[in-house]
Amino acid sequence: MLDRFLDSEISFIHYLSRRASLEQQIDVEGDEQDLLSVYLTNGFYFDQEALAGQRLFLNNVDWLVRRSKQPRTDRTFVDLPGVHLTSFWLTVVKEVYALSEHLNRFDIIINILNQTPPRRAALERSIRRWRRGESDKAGNLMFAQETIAGRLFSIAVYLVPKPPSELDWHPTARDLAMRILPDVEAADIVVVGIARRSKKSFDALSFFRLGQLRKTKPAEGTLVTDQRA
Repeated sequence: MLDRFLDSEISFIHYLSRRASLEQQIDVEGDEQDLLSVYLTNGFYFDQEALAGQRLFLNNVDWLVRRSKQPRTDRTFVDLPGVHLTSFWLTVVKEVYALSEHLNRFDIIINILNQTPPRRAALERSIRRWRRGESDKAGNLMFAQETIAGRLFSIAVYLVPKPPSELDWHPTARDLAMRILPDVEAADIVVVGIARRSKKSFDALSFFRLGQLRKTKPAEGTLVTDQRA
């Protein structure tokens, strides 16, 4: 059933990564068909604060998977049922997916998909203002983060005047990742460089998987929240 309704590599991998830890995120009861239908509706995007202390019962909500569907033969097509992306973020995901030699391309994509829609929207607005030449009170380093089953997923956007060189970018990105990192057990951090007059969707990209760290300084940069978005 999964390979019929999640017939792209990205959607299949993202579903499995979220399904594996779903019961650690929220208290939910339902069969696998109900759960798949929920994913096809909202990509497992839940308001964890609203559901805190509550139990979510799913009963006969599997109408989406009762229908017949012919899966694609080409599973490299970028399709994300249930995950609602703007054209900007969809372009970013497609371009990252096309980086077939990048060892962490799926990790980067999953990180983007795990951010809430309001937070992705807030980052995109700041990027568009930056490229229009407007100033942004948020500064040149913004980040969004979501904790799922004890792991922090964070994406940082660094606004720069011109595209950074490959030689300079990675140490810069690592420093930025450490600056935004809170005191956590484990974190996946994506750092994206955005140049002002560039025609590309992004100009630099790095991924960091960090284990248990204890920081002595608070996180820096502007944290994008659902309320701020």
